[in-house]
Amino acid sequence: LRILFPLFMQDFARHIQMEESRLFNYILSLCLGTKGKTNLAELFFIMDKESVHHFVIEHDAHDDEMTGIRNITDGYKTDLDTPLHLNVLFAELLNLEKDLKKHASIENEILFPKAVTLESRVQRILRECAKLN
Repeated sequence: LRILFPLFMQDFARHIQMEESRLFNYILSLCLGTKGKTNLAELFFIMDKESVHHFVIEHDAHDDEMTGIRNITDGYKTDLDTPLHLNVLFAELLNLEKDLKKHASIENEILFPKAVTLESRVQRILRECAKLN
């Protein structure tokens, strides 16, 4: 765990930074595009580089980041002889895993479907705008 957990935390931190810097900014750009509050040409080029589908694929690769930790702890299994500090550690790791699953579930069931719908609306707006040219 001393080796694996810091690696997990680095990977998780990178994942959160990517969401905050790329995904959320992309979704914000899409929102602004549906309201006519952004340059559609710029938005077209942003959408050429990014897509919600790309983020979903990337997210699926990180969906169960706790697998390695769960495997080396034998599923956080304890018994009567397990030292107290390991009982506490395993309980907290299990709580972290539950929180991560909630996070992933919210993204998979709410954020991504809404973002796909938003992206489709912007694509329709861009097609309509292209017809006018």
